[in-house]
Amino acid sequence: MLFRFITTFLVLLFQLEAKVALDKNWSYSESESLNWNIENLNEIPNFFNLEWQEIHNSQNLPSNKIFLLKLENPNLKLENPSLLIPKTAFSIKVFCGVKKIYEFSNPSQFQPNQFLGWIFHNINIPQYCSFEKNFYFLLYTELNIRFVIPIIDNKENTVTSIF
Repeated sequence: MLFRFITTFLVLLFQLEAKVALDKNWSYSESESLNWNIENLNEIPNFFNLEWQEIHNSQNLPSNKIFLLKLENPNLKLENPSLLIPKTAFSIKVFCGVKKIYEFSNPSQFQPNQFLGWIFHNINIPQYCSFEKNFYFLLYTELNIRFVIPIIDNKENTVTSIF
């Protein structure tokens, strides 16, 4: 009986440790050189010299402009890592380091009859991302809202988090 309790406790503890919310150390850039056609962050002139402003995850982000949000990579040792972005109304491109790993929509979704909805984004994280310092989110919205807090965990856990 004690063994079962300890085993269950350790399994739950491991699951709690694996799931990490990216809710700290946020910053963003509103550089004039940002545009929606960027496929690799090296395409941004002087990318490594961009000016970054700290922002708390509860603050609304700028509307009607393209901007870049930077979040620190917690570098978890997960077997099948996935990034879950809960329901949001942003057009999104996600980069691990400078390489794009995901894209959803574009600024045209805010035109009449084009809105694609408030959906969950469950993004596979390539293995090379464990060597990258940051995740970057190229974002656009016409709404004055905050960006939701992304979560990193094993793919099977992020899928069950949706339901």
